Amino acid sequence: MDINITDREKIEQLKEPDIYSMLLFALFKLKNDPKYSTLSELAYLVDYNSLLNIFEYFGGLTIKIPTISEFKLVLNALILFEKVNIGNVDYNTALREFDKTKNELQEIEETYATLCKVIKDYDFRRPE
Repeated sequence: MDINITDREKIEQLKEPDIYSMLLFALFKLKNDPKYSTLSELAYLVDYNSLLNIFEYFGGLTIKIPTISEFKLVLNALILFEKVNIGNVDYNTALREFDKTKNELQEIEETYATLCKVIKDYDFRRPE
């Protein structure tokens, strides 16, 4: 039994993310620029409106996405900052609460120090 699916039927079977992925892949091929090579994956990670927001806010820019481990490092430094600088927990006590290796703790401490400087130097309040 040979089932012949027409091109139209193939197109109708595509889901919305598939179409956006194909558009982004076509853009990559048209631009012939490796920086566009992974854009088509975005269609499967975010919804259509989020995809448009990414284009609106970051269009024309090259950005670097942090790794999960980089993200966790800053998150841990923020947790330490919250405990020490807002919750008034002793620094060493707060640091001991992290279940981390010596090297990981050192990275958290270094990131915490940088974070303290950033928070001191910048005004993060919302504009009124």
